[in-house]
Amino acid sequence: MSAIIVVTEDNLFTNEPIAVTEMADIMCAALTGAVGQVKTKVSEQIEDPAEVEKITKELFDCLNLSFSKCLENSFPEYELHPELTEEVLQKEDELLAQKVAEVESEKLQ
Repeated sequence: MSAIIVVTEDNLFTNEPIAVTEMADIMCAALTGAVGQVKTKVSEQIEDPAEVEKITKELFDCLNLSFSKCLENSFPEYELHPELTEEVLQKEDELLAQKVAEVESEKLQ
């Protein structure tokens, strides 16, 4: 019998017990497939390689942030790479300021 997995916005249910590692493998396989489909669609629909690269990087950053949040929510007692925390926060501030400047510049054009 195959396991049935139901995913809701804030929970996940199965009809039979599944090991955490097996569940992680299943979720990663599904996500990998979905990301592959998105990347294929982007490559098919956008001709500019620089734009494809930009969208791919944004997708990577989005997933990276989501995975980090998942780990932070699941294991709040651990700080992920504490030696990098301050550097990352500073870089995020710089990147956000740069993005805001770009958006404002585009609005003026």
